[in-house]
Amino acid sequence: MNKATNSPYRATLMVPPMTKNIGTPDRLLRLAFAILLAIAAYRSESLPWQLILLAGALFCLFQALTSWCVLYALLGKSTCPIPTPPKK
Repeated sequence: MNKATNSPYRATLMVPPMTKNIGTPDRLLRLAFAILLAIAAYRSESLPWQLILLAGALFCLFQALTSWCVLYALLGKSTCPIPTPPKK
């Protein structure tokens, strides 16, 4: 039994939690880019390009909605504001 999760299955891959690493301005840019890619996919006449553009739009939309970027997580980068400790 896996002691960390009380699961009978052995953990083979430790995945860090999806902590927010995208700030509000970055999220809005990604949302706008997702909308532009979706419009380009709709207007495209080539099915392969439609699928590529739609996949890019969905990926950007996922990042904008979850405030998490896999590339930022791998690089240890964050555009979120640093929380300030409360004053006493």
